[in-house]
Amino acid sequence: MVEYCVYYGENGERCVVNETDPTRYKQKLPPGAKWDYPDEVKLIGVPLIKREKNRDEMTPEERKRRRGYVIFFAKDIPLSRAIPKEFK
Repeated sequence: MVEYCVYYGENGERCVVNETDPTRYKQKLPPGAKWDYPDEVKLIGVPLIKREKNRDEMTPEERKRRRGYVIFFAKDIPLSRAIPKEFK
């Protein structure tokens, strides 16, 4: 389901981590980045999702438009909670 995640470092460097290779993710992450809270998420068959707002900051229209994907868009929800168990 998750193809890859994007993290941005303090200097703006972009770090792309492939979800199929979790063994070396800590070595790749920029300083201060948390594995479960990426800045962008790429799902299979869905355009790149930018995680810019908390769930409470989203308007009702945004939630309605994003329907089942709200948990992927909200930056305060850990990615492990968004991914169903059968895909882990």
